[in-house]
Amino acid sequence: MSTRHTRRLVVLVASGLALALAACGSTDTSNDPSATAGAGLVSIAGTVPEGPFYPADITESNREVIARNIFDGLVRVDTDGAVVFEVAESIKTDDAVHFTVTIKQGQLFANGETVTAASFVDAWNWGAYGPNAQKSASNYAPIKGYDAVHPVQEGAEPAAQTLSGLAVVDERTFTIELTAPTISFIGQLTDGVFVPLPQAFFDDPASFADRPIGNGPYQLRDKIDISDGAYLDPNPNYTGTRQPRNDGLYIRFYTSLDTVYQDVLGDNLDIGSASGGGLLTAAADFGDRFVVGPGGPTQTLAFPLWDDFWGSEAGLKVRQAISHSIDRQAIIDTIFIGLAAPARDFTQQGLDGWSDAIPGVDVLDFDPALARRLLAEAGGYPRETLTIYYNADGSHRNGSRRSPTKYARTSASTPCPAPSRPSPSCWD
Repeated sequence: MSTRHTRRLVVLVASGLALALAACGSTDTSNDPSATAGAGLVSIAGTVPEGPFYPADITESNREVIARNIFDGLVRVDTDGAVVFEVAESIKTDDAVHFTVTIKQGQLFANGETVTAASFVDAWNWGAYGPNAQKSASNYAPIKGYDAVHPVQEGAEPAAQTLSGLAVVDERTFTIELTAPTISFIGQLTDGVFVPLPQAFFDDPASFADRPIGNGPYQLRDKIDISDGAYLDPNPNYTGTRQPRNDGLYIRFYTSLDTVYQDVLGDNLDIGSASGGGLLTAAADFGDRFVVGPGGPTQTLAFPLWDDFWGSEAGLKVRQAISHSIDRQAIIDTIFIGLAAPARDFTQQGLDGWSDAIPGVDVLDFDPALARRLLAEAGGYPRETLTIYYNADGSHRNGSRRSPTKYARTSASTPCPAPSRPSPSCWD
């Protein structure tokens, strides 16, 4: 039997745009699970996960693409960019410090356990606790008591094991107290660290590492096979808003974006991502199925403000000079062939609260003359080299290498080489 499917190639680029390409093809729907979209199975390009599937440890898209399909949080961002309730029935606050959360009735994990208020509180406490060494633990920092469970000093013993700002009221209700008013906190709850965990996780974290049990629309069929991929079946216990419209997902692991692109083009893959050369040919290869829309990723150059120089007044002027020396539009036109937009905010256009007029946004303007003046006022860059760490694969590499321009360098006493060193965590 043969079924017609639409192949899509989704490209997430640095500017916050998602580009979807589609081509038609037919595939065999035999009992072979490797058939690309056999019997409604949708295949998606992924990469080998780089650690255990503990929500608070996930820092890269390798694991996130799976985690987002097997976990549901209190809230999520819908296709219009608005934050909407998912597991939460309500989240109430009068002062943006104290929040009361009520979760919906009848929510279950894939193993049949009930999702309760304690499922959230226990999960967040475990993720925040310093000795558990979770890479994304700092996302819990706004909650009162974080410093006590996760001390700043390396090697210091935590003064507490749980966040004082979290408290279970009853099976469906818990409260959150923050250290300071945070009007965006409900939006922050869309982050993947703020999901619940079943008791099965606490009973056997090691088994959970490669076969996590979530409360989302899909569940893992078996342990993740790093030599092949991950099969996700619809979760029969799921009653949330993201009901699957297929018979499951097959996340196939790749090491090359070029291979992903060719597999989509050859009807061997349904959904993938591309960058670099793929951006140059996508419109011709996919025609009117090449669709541009809002996306999430942003490319940034950040500075270590804990360094005495970068945190000083002179360091501020050098940072401003570097920012004014970067022609963002030229990078977009040259590297991303116009399929991007210059960043004007810390969030993406289309999300609630986005603005192109936040105070200080003028520092993003390309102004070579001002860059030279600021660099001169700072007395130049005082060190021998300016080392830049960046994502060294795909089009990220080209965009990062070409970002620091000659305008900032001409007034500096030394050149600024940009060695290719992968950053410790990269969200593609």
